[in-house]
Amino acid sequence: MMLVGIWKANHDCTASFLGTFMGGAIFSLAAAGPRLLILSQGKKS
Repeated sequence: MMLVGIWKANHDCTASFLGTFMGGAIFSLAAAGPRLLILSQGKKS
């Protein structure tokens, strides 16, 4: 992915929002929240 980023930077292409660090961080937190809720409910006997 780093090579793709270098190639895009050399060809004046901007990164998408998800291609940035902040976009990745927001996406990972948004994906982890519901997963945490689902796993925390689990089987309650």
